[in-house]
Amino acid sequence: CMCLPCMCIAVHVHCPGRREEAARTIEEAIAAGLWHHPMQRPSVLVPGLRARAWHEEVEYSSLLAMMRHRHAALEACWRSVERAALMVPQPEGLQEAGQQW
Repeated sequence: CMCLPCMCIAVHVHCPGRREEAARTIEEAIAAGLWHHPMQRPSVLVPGLRARAWHEEVEYSSLLAMMRHRHAALEACWRSVERAALMVPQPEGLQEAGQQW
């Protein structure tokens, strides 16, 4: 099963007594093509990103776009803080029911 609760189980591989269940869920996710590696977390995959400390920004067009618009993005973040509107739904279900962190 690749439903959100099962994927949450997989993310919490250190839960007592559930390691085997989590490992099976992770393997199913890899076999289904949802994940590429057992240590991957669904919300942080950047296809083609190599593991190294620094990257050349010209290799990633999304980074170049982000750098061009960083001031506007920072202003939007500050407006959100001022409105206390930072909570957004997370695909991993990080917030509790009732929208509480």
